[in-house]
Amino acid sequence: VYQNNTLIIRDNIIRNNSCVSDNMANGGGMMVAGAGVIIERNQIHNNSCRSQIGMANGGGIAYFALAIEGDKGEVLIRNNCIHNNELTSIKGNSTPVSIGGALYLDGYNLPLEFKIHNNLVYRNSTNGGGGAIGTERGRFELINNTLVTNRAWDKGNSLYLRNKSTIILINNILWDYTNNVKEEIYITYNKDNKIYSFYNAIKGVGNGDATNIYADPLVETDSFKLTEGSPCINSGVYSIKIDGKSYFAPSSDYNCRPRPCHHELDTRVDIGAKEFKLTTGIFDSKNYADKINIFPNPSVYNFTVETNDGQAISRIEILGMDGRIVRVENHNPGNQVTINRDVLPSGMYILRIHTGEIHVKKIMIE
Repeated sequence: VYQNNTLIIRDNIIRNNSCVSDNMANGGGMMVAGAGVIIERNQIHNNSCRSQIGMANGGGIAYFALAIEGDKGEVLIRNNCIHNNELTSIKGNSTPVSIGGALYLDGYNLPLEFKIHNNLVYRNSTNGGGGAIGTERGRFELINNTLVTNRAWDKGNSLYLRNKSTIILINNILWDYTNNVKEEIYITYNKDNKIYSFYNAIKGVGNGDATNIYADPLVETDSFKLTEGSPCINSGVYSIKIDGKSYFAPSSDYNCRPRPCHHELDTRVDIGAKEFKLTTGIFDSKNYADKINIFPNPSVYNFTVETNDGQAISRIEILGMDGRIVRVENHNPGNQVTINRDVLPSGMYILRIHTGEIHVKKIMIE
């Protein structure tokens, strides 16, 4: 794909293909070489890529940037479901030679913009590095993707940065639900490799930016949507500036629902490819207003939450008006809970009260 043209690969099912080579193997489902490309709304699964003695790249997709002078382009990979692809290389040494169980991207140091948004990437594997995605020689923007239960037998279940890679991670889920002890992100030792990570749910030791979440994202194992009580709900960011450049969450999610969903509670976007669809609990709604009492309100010190119908309260989430969870209170079943203000600053807060339903109320702290 040359001369500032754009290749569009859209609404396809690419499955059960294999690429086998005695030397280098690239792209079990497809290989793309060139500049501009849009890969969207495809189902890419159960493909395999295997090299007998050399390198292997991309169990599902392999992309290589090739351009002539003056070419510019955007590589946009969005709203795809990429799963159960396999990448293997027989040759083994201290450095993984098979990279990217689902997706391999090589920017070749060209001025291309890589945007990877709203993808579901799960149960892909490699005997090398990057069970989900492997990158090198480029700047790669990953926003609102769900990367779950991908496996690298060597390094990096979710991501492997091999050479001169800069990764921007915003609002992604990177999590493994198996007993694989490999890290989710592996960065080869190279001064030109950089990673910026904000508002992600990442399995592993919590040693990254304070905006990241290191708790189970609570996604369904079949649909990979967020479940009730997920810490990823209302915990993402719509826009953020990094190194002087602004990055934005996609305006809709994997299922083409608005992000955030148009609802009183969705003051922030969710983390992951799918927005959680709130179906109950609207502020002071006619259906729920008389089921919950909060007193005193306004409150100076402690306040009490009580159900009128005897339903037990299992969990209360306290959110700021920006939609971010600032405290979670878990309780033994009972229909009355007293909460100490502690260090909560003065202001208006949202209470998300979990019984058999989700009730939502406001509390003013003076």
